[in-house]
Amino acid sequence: MFLATRDLAFFATFSPEAFDLNRFTLRLTHLTTVGAMLVFFGVYQQRFSAEVLRLAAGWPTTRPEAEIGPLPVREALEYAAGVFNAPRALLLRDDPMEPWVHVAEWRGLAAGTTRLTGWVPG
Repeated sequence: MFLATRDLAFFATFSPEAFDLNRFTLRLTHLTTVGAMLVFFGVYQQRFSAEVLRLAAGWPTTRPEAEIGPLPVREALEYAAGVFNAPRALLLRDDPMEPWVHVAEWRGLAAGTTRLTGWVPG
């Protein structure tokens, strides 16, 4: 009995006299907008997750104590250039106890060459 009453009330709302085109258009527009936003957020979440995984995959690992030598400037600049998809990377380091500035430049176009120099200010 309850189901018959519910079905009768449901179908009575779709009678030709009860149909309102403006109300139907507004609800359809609202539903389409919300659906498009959900699709956009889903695509954005997938892109964001892929980017985080790409960044985490290239994270530098720790080296064993026996391999510790000079700082891995080339690897750090190469990784930074890869993150930003840049053809070159430049690192400037200033030590207040020294009269010069350390400059490290990595160029990916020239087969991954790295040049380390010291510049005297002035």
